[in-house]
Amino acid sequence: TGESPDERMQAFSKKRGYNLEHKARKFNPGSDFEKFDYILTMDDDNYFEITRLDTEKKFKDKIFRITDFLKDENVTEVPDPYYGGSAGFEKVLDILEESIDGFINKISNDVRSEDKK
Repeated sequence: TGESPDERMQAFSKKRGYNLEHKARKFNPGSDFEKFDYILTMDDDNYFEITRLDTEKKFKDKIFRITDFLKDENVTEVPDPYYGGSAGFEKVLDILEESIDGFINKISNDVRSEDKK
């Protein structure tokens, strides 16, 4: 909690035009489930922890792995880049960029579906 992203990730992200200035925080099941329309996790551990906190399965339709939105179904979680050198950070950014494109498509489809109701 309160930590900035790894300096190496900040540097690689900056090369692609992203400015990572946020600070880490813990997920708050008391408010976050209600507050957010979508809850995205990076890896299986986070996904299972978040879904475990939804004891009544009331919010299961808003919890996703970010890789759920990838076209490549062989990638199921964002790998830890910290021991993979430059290639590891580039791979993470590639996965995240493609995942976000897919996520934006999902949001667009959700909005269109809501508009039809």
